[in-house]
Amino acid sequence: MIRISLFSIILCLFHTSVYSADITLQWDQSNSGQVEGYYLYYGKESGDYLGYLDVGLESCYSDVCEFNVMDLPDGYWYFAITAYDIYDRESDFSNEVYIHLPSSSICQGDFDQDGDVDSADLAIIQDEFGRTDCSSNNPCMGDLNFDGAVTGHDLLIYINERGRTDCEIP
Repeated sequence: MIRISLFSIILCLFHTSVYSADITLQWDQSNSGQVEGYYLYYGKESGDYLGYLDVGLESCYSDVCEFNVMDLPDGYWYFAITAYDIYDRESDFSNEVYIHLPSSSICQGDFDQDGDVDSADLAIIQDEFGRTDCSSNNPCMGDLNFDGAVTGHDLLIYINERGRTDCEIP
């Protein structure tokens, strides 16, 4: 049985178009000498994976491994990694990471719902910046990644959408 320490997965997002995105997953390489490669599991729901890709060891350099997923369509995507040995015995799953890729017509940063992401929307996120008490009972319009706080991560999501004029108005 392979024993690996809990992986640290880092998720990087690169928009290639309004309809899809490229992402890069990075994780710490196992320090076990028995590892022959890694499986990247993916799915649309947490813990419920649609399949996996054998990413081997080719993308591992020093102590870090990396894999690029190209043209990922919109929606929520969940990822986890396992290591495997020569007998195809797998380790436990790494910690799971997820990303939400909004559809082309939905703009997370259009707080005032006027069809564009502009300075009026920035004013809303500025008013809420630093809040850490966001919840379903106490919503924050600026909590774009739904982590319960309005932080720099939310500001980056806003910046990524700034200037869009094709937002669907609910």
